Amino acid sequence: MLKPAYQVVPLAQPPVEAKPVAVTHRKRPMHECPSLVVDTENDAAYSRGSLLGEGGFARCYDFVDMNQSRTLAGKVVAIASLENKPRHQEKLESEIKIHRALTDGIYGDTGVQVVSLESVFRDNHAYYLLMHKCAHGTLGDLMDARKRLTEPAA
Repeated sequence: MLKPAYQVVPLAQPPVEAKPVAVTHRKRPMHECPSLVVDTENDAAYSRGSLLGEGGFARCYDFVDMNQSRTLAGKVVAIASLENKPRHQEKLESEIKIHRALTDGIYGDTGVQVVSLESVFRDNHAYYLLMHKCAHGTLGDLMDARKRLTEPAA
């Protein structure tokens, strides 16, 4: 009788399910956004909702405009994350400038739909960029779901 080329060894213990581990890759924690944010310049108040995502120096949340009962996406950039980092400050200013130019139609009607910038303001702790919220998620979400996109779908 032939012996098998491999040997089956029973496990001593059943495998243990791995527990998620918190990743602490940041040198300092990001500013926690308050549940109510007030734009005193435009006399507007926004209620912060759930976290949508985070990047290198900002977090994005759902915000509900308390005056108009509409949901916006808000990018929150902690002022502390910009201290002693002039390049980050320049990038933020550039992002605001580009969003405003596209929202105000400075580049003309390109026929391209761009997420519009609704409001920009700051308080003692953070800058807030409030934008139209895309109901169907991000372009990345759509690509993950469909695997391929046609140009009109994008």
